[in-house]
Amino acid sequence: MKVDNIISKPHVVVVPYPSQGHINPLLQFAKRLASKGVKATLATTEHTLSSISVLEDVAVEPISDGQVNDRSPQAGSENTFLESFRSNGSSSLARLIENHQNTTFPVTCVVYDAFLPWALDVAKEYGILGAAFFTNSAAVCAIFCCVSHGLIGLPLKSGEVECALPKMPLFKGNDLPTFLRKPESYPAYLAMKLSQFSNLDLANWVFCNSFEDLEVEVLAHEAIGCFVTHCGWNSTLEGISLGVPMVGVPQWSDQLPDAKFIEEIWRVGVWAKEDDDGVVRRENLGECLKEVMEGKRSKEIRESALKLRELSKKTVSYGGSSDKHVEDFVEHLKCTCYATTKVEQMG
Repeated sequence: MKVDNIISKPHVVVVPYPSQGHINPLLQFAKRLASKGVKATLATTEHTLSSISVLEDVAVEPISDGQVNDRSPQAGSENTFLESFRSNGSSSLARLIENHQNTTFPVTCVVYDAFLPWALDVAKEYGILGAAFFTNSAAVCAIFCCVSHGLIGLPLKSGEVECALPKMPLFKGNDLPTFLRKPESYPAYLAMKLSQFSNLDLANWVFCNSFEDLEVEVLAHEAIGCFVTHCGWNSTLEGISLGVPMVGVPQWSDQLPDAKFIEEIWRVGVWAKEDDDGVVRRENLGECLKEVMEGKRSKEIRESALKLRELSKKTVSYGGSSDKHVEDFVEHLKCTCYATTKVEQMG
């Protein structure tokens, strides 16, 4: 048998944080890698396995979060869950890697949700490559990065974001992530957000969720004239990629700056603001819908939405910037896999 015939293709294990908003983009990324000749495995918790349909091109294997009742963490127990997932997830990910070591497809690289920096530690322990995948917008990631490095203090003070990130739009305070405006509200999740950057310098690659082919069949229907969204990043990208005007009704976390970008920066929709009681009233929502559909700004909003749609298509199409970055990543994996196999055979 020729040496070239037994050289396996790269094998990437993709590890998402176990919630649908994180699983979706990482699963799509795994599919993208598989389409380019990479063996892709999605490693997720038993609790979330049932939410993933059978896939032809991506294998799915379980890792443990240490939860025996297969339920999401309850309010007040976030710290316990995150520590359990770190401990049990690390050991079960290690076993997964070991189980593939002497097979045709040993693990070449771990692509991990940036919420889970311990996955990179596991990859490095086994001498394999690691790539961080950020599921929030680039703007939100940049803000949290500055906080983690002490460039922005907590609680936030007026003007700090602009000083640390001078090219960022002017934030008024109520359009910043909840965790930063009220750091005492969700301390466990704030700590998790900041831990994304704890060992990032050890990662071989860093990916940021940009224009990607999401589950978009509903919004693609020609009858859709407007999208009322909570402004989660996946939903925001979905609206942008299909050129659908949006009415944002953000609730917390990164949804607030996403809504700001929708209304003020990209100008592809409007933000339905809360009243003094923290409620978005029916009348306000109705006015926002009318503004998007037939108001003075409706033409501008639709033109901006269509412009971004074309830009997103160009980015992910063959030869676009996103496609080139993924192609470079895959080619590096293939070269690494080939070189490793040759060294083993020579030994």
